[in-house]
Amino acid sequence: RDTNLVKRRSETEQQYKRIGKSGCDQCTLCTEMCPRYLLGYPIQPHLVMRSLLTTGEVSETLSVHAQACCECNICTLWACPEQLNPRDICVSTKRDLKANDLWLTPEQLQGQTREVHSMREYRGLPSQRLTRKLGLAKYDSKTARWKNVDM
Repeated sequence: RDTNLVKRRSETEQQYKRIGKSGCDQCTLCTEMCPRYLLGYPIQPHLVMRSLLTTGEVSETLSVHAQACCECNICTLWACPEQLNPRDICVSTKRDLKANDLWLTPEQLQGQTREVHSMREYRGLPSQRLTRKLGLAKYDSKTARWKNVDM
């Protein structure tokens, strides 16, 4: 219960939207580390975060950048230096896009794809460092504990 991961997952939508609206400095690290962005998909979490600053429930020009989000959580758990929650903002935005009939067709999304990012191979995620950052290192066991079972 005292890990960073549990604290972040217990925030309500109202809380993470309010904090994201006031705390995002548009550094673009969430976008630059996004695996789908690096593969050329039309996802830009920093623009979805910027959409929080617009009036209304959904910004038609900025919110569409959330639709290709695969919800891997790298933006939230690794990339954001402000400890914000771009992943959950993308999830909420995708829900709102569907509810407001702004969901793009696969053909429309395909039309927005780009070439694979030239830095893709250099932006891997060091899983051991992430485990330590999340406070989960004590649960990272390299050996399985087997029970002897008679057959």
